[in-house]
Formats: sequence, structure tokens, C-alpha cells
Amino acid sequence: MRKKASIITLLILVCIMGGCIQPSEIRADESLPFDDIATSYARTQILDLYKRGLVYGEGNRTYGPRKPVTREAMATMLGRTIGLVPIRAAIPAFKDVGQTSWSYDFVQAGVTTGLISGVSRDEFAPKRAITRQEAASLLYRSLPKKKTVQGKVLPFRDTDKIADWARPAVAELYARGLMIGSQGQFRPHDQLTREEMAVLLYNLLHQSDFEKHTVHNGMLQMGWQYDISTDEFTTRVKKANGMNIVSPRWYFLTSSGNLTDTTERSLLTWANKNKREVWPLVGNRFNQELTHQILTDSAKRMALVRQLTEYTKKYQLDGLNIDFENIAPTDRSYFTAFIAELSNALHSLNKKVSVDVPPDLGDDWSEPYDFSSLARYVDYVVLMAYNETWEGKGVAGSNASLPWLEKHVKRMLTLMPKERLIVALPFYTMRWQEVNGKAEPEEITMANSFKDVQTSGIRPVWDTRLGQYYITYRKQGKIYKVWLEESRSLALKYRTVKELGAAGTAFWHVGAEADEVWAAIQNEQ
Repeated sequence: MRKKASIITLLILVCIMGGCIQPSEIRADESLPFDDIATSYARTQILDLYKRGLVYGEGNRTYGPRKPVTREAMATMLGRTIGLVPIRAAIPAFKDVGQTSWSYDFVQAGVTTGLISGVSRDEFAPKRAITRQEAASLLYRSLPKKKTVQGKVLPFRDTDKIADWARPAVAELYARGLMIGSQGQFRPHDQLTREEMAVLLYNLLHQSDFEKHTVHNGMLQMGWQYDISTDEFTTRVKKANGMNIVSPRWYFLTSSGNLTDTTERSLLTWANKNKREVWPLVGNRFNQELTHQILTDSAKRMALVRQLTEYTKKYQLDGLNIDFENIAPTDRSYFTAFIAELSNALHSLNKKVSVDVPPDLGDDWSEPYDFSSLARYVDYVVLMAYNETWEGKGVAGSNASLPWLEKHVKRMLTLMPKERLIVALPFYTMRWQEVNGKAEPEEITMANSFKDVQTSGIRPVWDTRLGQYYITYRKQGKIYKVWLEESRSLALKYRTVKELGAAGTAFWHVGAEADEVWAAIQNEQ
């Protein structure tokens, strides 16, 4: 018996020394995060993605390599891979992916960026297995650039089974070597397995043109301070990440012809330390008569220019933001002259001048602004792209629908170079109330509009044409209508401004927004 045991021991030692069993392999298997990937062809890719924090298992040390990938898992893991910021949105895009769902934040990020879509207008089918052609479409949308030509012939024997909507994606991924099929077939309707997903995401990371979402597009971002303390303002600006210009409301016209001065040095110190430019707002408080008196008197106008120049030097400001509204149409040339004189003075100090203007509405409100001439003098024209539907119309409507915004941005770009234009987006909306058959508006913040949705118990409807959620509800016998601004609507607006080539965006006003907006905008940068 002892002899037999000795022989067995000797054989084991010989086998180990000869390479039958490698002790290092035994230790490696024991150190794997999952017990079911040792024989998977995707083991290397799964481990790499796991170490990066991009994929996780199913619990109990299992990964489930041959199990199908659900739609919510694909949305989440692809979102992590390309660096999307998860969005904790107040309004769920789908009724079957609620805020308690583990995938909620990444599903919202995917919808907001246009990466994913539902199986219907308000259903995502999160637990449904994703097919290979659906997965191809998701990856296709995440690619920064496309390499293939539309209509290219695919080499698969089952090409006729690939849906028309998926063919451009399949062609692109095949050209990149991301999805090459098996044995001459693509198998478009087969379920994608979790190990196939790992290989896809790993290969995506190693594409030569792969880029994670980061703040790097160089667009200007300006935020106006209104109705909040400096401490709260700076806290919110830091959340914005890409905001590089702050505009506190410090200087306003007075009846004496001078300006108020409520400069806060603490904000100047903070901005300098945190590398933000300061362009304080200079306003007329909508006072048409006072504005007329100053603009039409050359001596008063030049005194105003001198005072603003002195403020700029005294506080070492980076620039000024001129916000004169409700100007008399007859003062058009005088306002242009004032802007020209101020720009000349500040440009000699290497300081910037921006001027706020309404859309070109062809009425008395926009008539005072000679858009083309103003753009020749200032560094930036700031288009206030809101107030689409106002009280005087007597009917309810959006404050800034996507087609309306796009129309007016394009109009401005016919009047000035794109590098001169900043587009201001709203962090507020209007709550419309039916009174005696007439709609009357009340301005409300984003947070208050979310409260309206919550207390009404009614699910908002996404209007694809307007690029907004819309809700109608009854409260205490009265009918209310709201076109909402939130992460999804503002991401669409920001994307449109970016694609049209404007120099940047501004936001009225910091303090009215919800945190979800900053995540959505960061995903667009």
C-alpha cells in the first residue's frame, strides 16, 4: 500500500514538472472573479472589462457567459464603456423602466443622447433579450465616425434576413471587424450572449478612433446668476463642469444716469481661482424711458461707457454682458452706437463685450436690434432662445420648442458669423392656466414643474416634433398645461446648437435647473 502511494506521489510530481498541470493555472482559476468563465472564449475580454468596472456578474460568482444579454444590460454596459454620465431624471422615458430599476440612470442617459430607443413610444422592454442586429445598431450609434458607404454589399448568406434599419450598422461593424459573423452567416435574429457582448465592447474600446465622452469640444458656456446666493451659485457652476463664464447681475441703470454697483469680490476671487471668466450683466430693468434718455444723449451715453470701463478696470473683469430690453424701436441706431462705443473702449483693454438679443420676430420687441451691425462690434451676440409663446397670444404653448429654436438660430447665422453667436437656453418654463377661455402663463422653475408632474399623478407625453414632454392636468377645478424643460429636452437643444456651429450656449438662469441637466449636457460635449 505504501509502495502504491509512493508511486502515485511520484507520478503527480513528474506530471507537474513535465507540464501536465501548472500550479499557476490552478491559482489563476481560483483568483477569477467568476467561476463560470474559465472555458469561455471571451475570458480575457470579460476579465479586462471587469477590471475596468464596465461589466459585472449575475451574483454568486457567476457571469453567465452563454446567457442572453437583456436590453437594459446592453444599454448599461455600453453606456459605461463609452463614458456616458448616468442621468437620474425626474421623468422616466419609459413606463417599464422606473426610478427603482438598477438600469434606470443609464437607460435615461441612452435615451437622452439618442443612443437607445424603445420598442414603442413609452416601453423599453428592459428584460427582453437583445438580438445581434439590435446590438449592432446600438454600437453603430456610439461610433464617433462612420467608415462605410451606404448600400455596400454584405458577405453573409443570410443578408436577406437583416432588417433594412440594421444594414448600415451591420456593414459598419463588419468593416471594422467588430461583428464578422460565423460560418458565413450573421444570424441577425439570434440573441446576443453575454460573452459575445464582452468581445464586442472590448473590441470597441480598442478601435483606433474610439473616444470616451469627455468635456473637450471647446464651446463657450455662460451661466447667469439670479435669485441665489454666491455660495449656491458657485456650487451649481462647479456641477456644470463645462461652464467657463459666469454672469452675475451687478450693474443697472439708475434715474441719475449712473449705474448700481453690487460687485461681490468673493465671486471674483472664486472665479479667478477656478479659471472662470466673469462677464457681469449690465441691465436697464426694461425701463424704456430711462434707456431712451441715456441712449439718445451722446454725453450721457459716453458717461455710461466711461463708468463701465472704470468698473472693468477696477474689478479686473474679463468682459461685460449688455442686457437692454424693451428698447423703443426708434432708438435702434442709438443702441447700436452705444454698443460700438463700449466695444471700442473695452477692446482697447483686451476685454470682451457680449450683447443679449431676442429672436428676429419682426415686431417692436426685436426691431431695436440691428443684429448684423451689433455682431460687427461685439465679441458675442447672445440669442435669448425662449419666450416662444407669451401672454399676449392668449393661447398656451411651448416656451422654447426645438423647431422654433432651430429656426431662429439658423436665422441668426444668416446675419453673423457662427463664431459670434451664443445661444441662451431656458432652465424655466411656463405653467398655463385656462381662465375664462383664455390661457394665462406663470413662470416656474424646473423643480416646480417636476412637482406639478408628481402631484398630478399623470404621466407626461413626449412630443417628438417639439422635442419636449407635455402634460395637461386638473387641479382644484382648473386646467393647467405645461411644456416641460428637463434633461432630455435641453440635451436636444444643446446638440442642435452644437451641430449648427454656434460658439456656445448660455443658461437662464443658474439656480432654476435640476442636477440632471448638467449630466445630460456633459454627455453632449
